[in-house]
Parts: sequence; structure tokens; C-alpha cells
Amino acid sequence: MKRIIAIVLACIMASSLICIGVSATAANKAENKITEQMTTEEIAHLDLASADKETKEAILAARNEIIFSHEWVADGYSMEVVDSEGNVKRTIPKFSELFPGWDLPKATKNSTPTTLPMKTEKSTYDLLSKRDTTKNQSSDLNEWLPFAGGDVYLHEATNENADNFHEFYTDLSTIGRSVGTYVTQLTSSETCNIGYSDLLTDESIGFAENLSLGDMAVINNVGDMYLGVRASTYSNPGWAYFDLLGAYRLPYIK
Repeated sequence: MKRIIAIVLACIMASSLICIGVSATAANKAENKITEQMTTEEIAHLDLASADKETKEAILAARNEIIFSHEWVADGYSMEVVDSEGNVKRTIPKFSELFPGWDLPKATKNSTPTTLPMKTEKSTYDLLSKRDTTKNQSSDLNEWLPFAGGDVYLHEATNENADNFHEFYTDLSTIGRSVGTYVTQLTSSETCNIGYSDLLTDESIGFAENLSLGDMAVINNVGDMYLGVRASTYSNPGWAYFDLLGAYRLPYIK
């Protein structure tokens, strides 16, 4: 009998300790307190509105860590990764579906605006025009045409946006409503990541990861805006060459 009573008391004490631990975690979460025992996921889901400055920074850092471990595109845009023959390899999911209630991450502001050399020659990637076309437009307006290109050094990806390597205005008649970043060359990196930012709101609006040589990260509905493009890698840092292409232009009206 004494043995049974001892076992019962031990179980009660263990249950009490577990309850105390759970209650403490719940209390910390309710009070927006961060403890060493909390996971990144738990910190990310603390209430941002009622947090003090230090806690708010920790919450945003935790959210960025989660956000930049996924591919996503902001509402109002669409994004996909296509191969060199125009086949859609994958469609990027919406940010609001992955992270309901969270704000888009802020983009890094470059101290000096960056630009790549502008291109004027006709596209050598005619196979990419296999994407769906609009019947009331000529195929020439829908064709993917390069407008800039150059060497970019790929730094190792972090939980923050990389600096933009090109910033530009997406003129509807010369660039179009869709922009693609084409991976032309990778010297040391096996893959790369491509992100897009709205330069007027300083918000990141799309992120695609692990693009291979010959892939293109396409973002749609970006006509008539100021756009930034950035790149990074999960593999070895090194130089890459990107071509920027535009498609689905509107006819130029004088």
C-alpha cells in the first residue's frame, strides 16, 4: 500500500510541475515576455502591437527567420519559377496564406542606387515566350525581351533582405507587366535566391529560392512601378550573371 501511495504522490508532483511549466509559458506569452525556453515559432506569434521596442525587434527577427525559409509572393502579384523552355516548374504561394496577419518584411534601402548595364539587343531567350499570351495583343508585345544584365556577387542568405542589385521603373511600353530574372551563369553557387521589392513602400513583395542555372523567377502585375531585385544563395558564395527581361507590354501611344 505504501508503495502505491508513493507512486501516486510522485505522479501528482510530476503533473504539477508540468502544469507549472505550461502555465509559466502561457503567462509569458500572454504578457509578451520572451524567455530562453521559447522557440522561434513561439516568439514570432507574440502580439506585435502591444510589444515594447526590444520585444518588437525580437518578434520581427523571428518572423523574418520563418518568412525567409519559404517562397512567397505578396497579394496583388503572382510569381512562378520557369525553366529555359518556358515550362512552369512551380507557382509561388501567397504570403497571406502562409503568414496570415503578418506584415510584409521591409526591404533593405541601398545607400547608393544600383543599376545594371542596359541592354538593347533582341532577346536570345525566345523559348521563354511559350508562356500564355493574351489574344488581343501581338506576340511581339508578349515576347520576353532583355532590358538589363550584369554580374552580381551572391552573398550567403540571411534572415534579412539582401541589397538590391538593380532598381528601375517598369515602364509599361518598354518593359511590361511581367519581369523575369534569368539565371544565366553561376560560378561557385549551385543555386540562388531571387527577391523583388516595391521601392516606394520599401516592402519586399516576392521571394523565390533555390533557382538553378537556366531558371527564371517571374513576377507578374508589376507594370508602372519602381521595382528592386536582389539575390543571395544557400550554397557557396560567388559571382553570378543575371539577365532581366520584361514581357506583356502595352502598345506605345504617342
